[in-house]
Formats: sequence, structure tokens, C-alpha cells
Amino acid sequence: MARHAHTKKNDLNDTPNFQEIIDGIVDPFYIINIQDYRIVGANKAARQLKISPGCLCYSALHHSEGPCHEQNLPCPLAVIKETLKPATMEHAHFDPKGSAHYFEINAYPVFDQDGHVKQILEHVIDITDRKRHEQAVRESEKRYRQLYEASRDGYILVDMNGHIREFNHTFQEMLGYKAPEVKALNCWDITPPRWHAAEKKILEEQVLSLGYSELYEKEFIRKDGTLIPVELRTSLLHDDNGNPSSIWSFVRDITERKEADGKREILRKQIETEKRKLEQVLSIDQTMSSISNLNHLVDFVIEKATEILEVERCSLMLLDHTSKELTIRGAKGVDANHIMSTRIKMGEPLAGIVAQEGRPLLVNNIEEEKMFSRPNRPGYKNKSFMIAPITLQNKLVGVVNVADKKSPDGPSFAEIDLRILCTIVRQAATSIENATNYRELEYLSVSDPLTGIYNYRYFIRALDTEIERANRYHGNLCLLMLDIDNFKSYNDDFGHLEGDILLKRISTVFKNNLRAVDIVCRYAGDEFVAVLPQTDIDQARIVASKVTESIKNLKGKRPVSVSIGAGEYSKHSDRRDMILKTDQALYQAKREGKGRICCFR
Repeated sequence: MARHAHTKKNDLNDTPNFQEIIDGIVDPFYIINIQDYRIVGANKAARQLKISPGCLCYSALHHSEGPCHEQNLPCPLAVIKETLKPATMEHAHFDPKGSAHYFEINAYPVFDQDGHVKQILEHVIDITDRKRHEQAVRESEKRYRQLYEASRDGYILVDMNGHIREFNHTFQEMLGYKAPEVKALNCWDITPPRWHAAEKKILEEQVLSLGYSELYEKEFIRKDGTLIPVELRTSLLHDDNGNPSSIWSFVRDITERKEADGKREILRKQIETEKRKLEQVLSIDQTMSSISNLNHLVDFVIEKATEILEVERCSLMLLDHTSKELTIRGAKGVDANHIMSTRIKMGEPLAGIVAQEGRPLLVNNIEEEKMFSRPNRPGYKNKSFMIAPITLQNKLVGVVNVADKKSPDGPSFAEIDLRILCTIVRQAATSIENATNYRELEYLSVSDPLTGIYNYRYFIRALDTEIERANRYHGNLCLLMLDIDNFKSYNDDFGHLEGDILLKRISTVFKNNLRAVDIVCRYAGDEFVAVLPQTDIDQARIVASKVTESIKNLKGKRPVSVSIGAGEYSKHSDRRDMILKTDQALYQAKREGKGRICCFR
């Protein structure tokens, strides 16, 4: 018996006690008295953390003056006290410096004989590193999400069928949809059909083959139906098995860039056009300066202005220094009646204002221009026009009007058009002066010494020139031939001196009732002729009527009348034909009783 008792005693000594057991646990383990929060047992790992028997748990674990639940922290003791069940939770302990350490706490109740909780056992696992890593991940995700949402570029995630699974706010705003609406979209439905084939090719040859695409452009259809140009780069994503699962794309709105590219292209074309036009302007200078005939020069200026400025209407008006009026010397695309009737005084809209002020004028829309607001004239296609004064040494020579721009750039003139017109006009001014000086020198040999108007020699040359011009431009041309009725008896009754005075006065009346472009000549004796460019026979009759009425009002030695014959240019007519038919018309007027007007078509 003694030997057996001894053996039992040795077995008890070999059995580890409770303290040895808990000291073997590598994580902190301690026992808390539920009534006073005092630690009544702790293992080695806990004691190393200054969690020792006799300490208050909140003092040792939180360095606070009250239980942790009073600090609005989850308290294992309070939870077990309420539930009477084991509890697992994450909890924070604080060191003397206030730094948090995070633990996963496994708490177990210890009951007394009456079934009341008297103590709790807490086994804690330090998860500080894990919590900090999770916090870092959350912060990283938060920053990523902020960048993702704040990015000026759109981001979308689509599945392999094109359904949109994820997107940022920028992409949503880009398309003009609400968030729930975007989730119901398929990329193929919001991509114009003309892009489908090209994008499928990119997906097959780049994304699915290489895992990504190069930067490419396409368009999306916005909610309102408008198209938005975008730039994309895509990457292929895989699932856990390595199979393609979705496509991640960044989308950039390139509307502004496209507009800028468009503007640059327009500017490039404008520069090319301006360069070409300026080269044309410079190339005409030598030709223009070599033209000494004023009519030919006017035709040349009008022809080049319409060609270079790409317009359908152009007129060149010269100043009549006697009447201080502008009359049309040459025109293209302008009605003949308008050419005949137009006489603009200085200061009258619009050419008269430009002439008076000496400044060029560009109007984009005559109906909206505050200074000149008025309805567009009938027959004009566009509401934009330009007028440039022709000046030389600060003296007005005339104006050039251009309208009805037919350029593909649009119907409105631009500043470059006005600059080109002014360049042409500056070149024309010197040439017009040279032609005028030449005409004045020539006039000394081609003028009638008595009346001061052109003589027969000039008439023949001028008529040939105007016939050639009418034939070239398919224009109208008429010839008036005037004869003083009973001039011989006037000479016989009052003498040759009074006869000469009458000739001078009638030549003056004849010339004053015609335009500056019309050519008045003394034909022979008491006969006068007038060449009327761009005039048909009906208009010529009106002019003749004005002349006869004015001559009837002359106050001389006795009343005087004139007979006038009018002949019209017809295709393939020559000088002889026109003079012959006009002379026949005059003869008929004389034969019918004088003081009459007869026309020969």
C-alpha cells in the first residue's frame, strides 16, 4: 500500500497545473472577475503585455479610468454578462501612448454553482498588422475610387457580350444617362453601326490576341441622339481560370480636340486659298498697268475681281466730277436697266457713303447691319457684300462693288476678301489714272475743236471697240444719231456765229443727258452721235426722249427741235451695219416730219 500511495503522489506531481497550461498558450490569455473587472489570472504572454493578476482590465488594457463599454467600445465582459454565452469579437487595446492595437477576442463565461457568470476567460489574438493592412487597403480603394470618380476620363467595364457592368461618373455624364440607365446599356447599342466592323476587328486582332488595344477613335450615341467623338484604350481581364471575362476601357471625350482639328483644317485651307488669291492678285499687276484703254481696263478689273473673289456680281463705278455722282462704268451680273439708271450722289447709301468717307465696307448681312438695316434687294442671292473706294493721292476715282459670293467657304465675305479687293483696287487706281491720262492726251487729237466733244475719228474707233466688247460679253449696244432740224435756215437767219453757239449748246445738252460711260461725238456738220454701251433699243428710246425734251426747252434765237435715229447692235453686226441702220432710222424721223425719234432694231 505504501508503494502504491507513493506512485500516485509522483503522478500528481508530474501532471501540469492550470498555470502551466495557460503559460503554454502563445497568445495572451487571462481571467477577469466579472464583479470588479479585476484580472485574477494571466498567462506568460499576457504578463509580458503588463496584463497581470490584481490589475483592473480596463486599466491594464485601455489605460482608462472606466470599463471599455463606457468608452463606447464593444466590451466582451458586458456582452457575456448579457447573453451568458461565449463571444468572439474584434476589440482595440491601447498602450500608454494611446496607440491602438487590435485583437480578436474569444471570451468564455465561467459560471458559479448557481449558474451565474462569475468570471470570463479571454483568449486574444493580435490582429493589428491585419487590421492595418485592411485599413491601408480600404484607404487605397478609397483613393482609387476618388481618382476613378474624379477623373476627367470615362472608365467602363463590360462583359464579353458588351454589357456595361461598371462605370464612373464621367462616363455617365459623357453619355447623358442616369446611373441605372447606363447599367442597362450595351456598348454595341450606343455605338453607331458604321463603327461596328472596325471595332470588332480591333477586339479580335488586338484585345483578344494581345490582351490590350492601341489607342483608337470611335463615336458613342448620347441619350439625346447626338454623337460624341471619343478615344479609347482597352485591356482584357481574365477570371480565376485564366479565361477572358471582361474588358476594361478608358474613354476620353475628344470633342474639343476634334473641333480644334477642324478649325486648324479650315485655317489651313483658308491660308492656302489666301495664298492662291494673293498670287493671282500679284500676277495681274503687270497686265493691268499695260492696258491704256479705259473700257478695256474696267473690263479687266471686273473680270479678275469676280474670278479671284469668286463672286457673281461686280460693278466698277467712276466719279463724274461735274455732277459729283457715281455712275457704273462696267459691271458683271448686274441688270442693264440698273446700269443705265444708277447715279449715286456722294454720301448716299451705300456706295456714296464709301466714296465720301474713303473707307472700304464689308457687310455680312444687310438686313441685320444696324447702320444700313434694310431688306435685301431682289435678285441678290446673298446678303453679304463689299465696297472698296478707288483713290489716288487722296482723290476719289470711284468705287468697286462685289456681291453674291459663290465660294464653298460660305456666302459671307471675310476680312481676307476685303483685303484682296482693296489690293486689286489699289492696283487699279494707278492703271485707271494712266488710262485717263492717256485718254486725255489722245483727246487732243480726237476732239472736236468747236464743241469739245469727240470727233468723227474717235467715234469710229470707239464704235469698233464697243461692238467688239458687246460681241465678247454678249451685251447690248445702241447707237443714237441726232440731226438739228432746219439748221441751215437758222444759220442763214442768224449767222454762223449763232449757229456755232447753238451747236455747242446742243452738244452740251446731249452729253449731259447721257451717262459717263456713253460716248458722245460730233459726226458731221449739225449731226451728232452717241454710243450707248449695255443699252437695248427700248432704253435708247428713253434716252432719246430725254434729249429731245431738253433741247425743246433751250432758249435761243428761236425754238429748235432735233430728229433722232436709234440703231441696235445685233449678233455679228459690224460698224457699217450699225451706222447704216441708225442713219436709216434718222432719215425716217426726218421724213415723218422732224422732231421725232425712230428706231431700227
